[in-house]
Amino acid sequence: MASLSVTALRTIFENICANYPSVRVPFERSDPRHVLSLVCLEWRTIIFCDMPSLWANIGFTGGPDPQFNQEPQSLLRQFALCVDRSAQRPLSIFLEMIYDGWQFSIVDSVVIPQIRRIKSLTTPIYSDAEIFKFLTIPQGEFLILESLELCLINTLERPASSFAPLQSLHFSTLRSIPLLRRAMIYILNGMRPNELNLPLSQLVSISLAGATILPSELIHILRSASQLEQAFFYIGFTMPSHRHEALAIGAVEMRKLRTLRLRLLFPNRDKRLFSLLRFPVLRHLWIDIYGDFQHWHIPIYTRLIKASTNSLRELRLTDFNYHNPGELDDDVDEVGLERRYSEIPPHSIEALFEVIRNVESLFLPVGILLHASTLNKIASCALLPYLEEIEVGALSAWPILSMIRYRRTRAVMSASLGASHASDVLLPAPDDKPLAEFKYIYILIPFQGLTVAEEDALAEEMEDLESLGIVCRILATPILPLPSMPAVSPLPPISN
Repeated sequence: MASLSVTALRTIFENICANYPSVRVPFERSDPRHVLSLVCLEWRTIIFCDMPSLWANIGFTGGPDPQFNQEPQSLLRQFALCVDRSAQRPLSIFLEMIYDGWQFSIVDSVVIPQIRRIKSLTTPIYSDAEIFKFLTIPQGEFLILESLELCLINTLERPASSFAPLQSLHFSTLRSIPLLRRAMIYILNGMRPNELNLPLSQLVSISLAGATILPSELIHILRSASQLEQAFFYIGFTMPSHRHEALAIGAVEMRKLRTLRLRLLFPNRDKRLFSLLRFPVLRHLWIDIYGDFQHWHIPIYTRLIKASTNSLRELRLTDFNYHNPGELDDDVDEVGLERRYSEIPPHSIEALFEVIRNVESLFLPVGILLHASTLNKIASCALLPYLEEIEVGALSAWPILSMIRYRRTRAVMSASLGASHASDVLLPAPDDKPLAEFKYIYILIPFQGLTVAEEDALAEEMEDLESLGIVCRILATPILPLPSMPAVSPLPPISN
């Protein structure tokens, strides 16, 4: 090593530290920066004085390690060392959310001293006083900030904010950040997202998952954020008699949005929103339903997705139940994370599958059971011809496993004969993609004890599928109640 140049040593050190991109405060003895610096004076000088990029990504982390319980001034001194060693590099700063909060002012001790060098900031802001201080930082101070992740909370004992309604008029900090492109705001103090005065028109990514917004607020955000490419919204729906304002007239088209997650609280209460949204280039859509455990109303989501028929490649639908006293409805039964079966007519789910014909990954709510006729159409590639990954619930895994095998045969035939000969009912897609066989299968079955013989048979079948390159997992889950479902008819024979 003594014969290596400083340039070569720097390259080696960068590769060694690649798996540890951020330096942690308090310092960790296992951090390769620390280990390398102990070898000799030359290495120590290179690490500390000649490699500023190793010190520009700084994370305050908590944990059970006794060294975490250091005095605030000790932590801030270590932070100052990192800043000094980073020279004038742009900084990425991360602070974990910890139960008691950090015992120093994040705004005064971390943010403001380095405000003009911060490129990425992830931090909780505790207490109304700190939140007010952050949101009233003078305009133009964040010169290079591109990515911001905030968690706003007053205290764990009294999380709600005590801000007066008009105080938000003074919150101009976020609105005046010229390079901000990504904002993830987790609101736990009861503030409304519009009070933050985000620069919506310049954002390419936004997440407002911590607080519910009304459909009318979503429409306002989307109309103002035409550059969005990625978004996550938590939308609360009210009953018709409780609507405070009418939805804006006219559709909203997001021409750049490619990834969208919607967390919906009681969406069946007001279905107007789903007719107003257009996502022509959407590739990844994830819809969580909270509260409406009775059933999925599939046609409203078919309507939502229709404009994304050609572009959509991944669809996730999940149905965890939700209860939060005082949130829109105080009369909801607390049902935890139970999943329930939904009675979905085959024609309804098949209409959805027609719309998402180019999807490659599909994750269905465990409570939606696919009818025998629907499974047969998927197996024959009449539906979802390019599907490679699926998660689906079933009373028994065997109909799904049978569908997988039949589908594989059809895909192999497609590769050798061409799609138009492989299926009498399938029209090739414009890009003339070959029919796909499954690569990943996740089957969710009721949490009921299988016999040893059944477990052995399933294990043998999964092992056989994996030998064909198909990853198959069967998971047991609690589901209520169990309906009587029609038996699955055998799949038709394959014609040569």
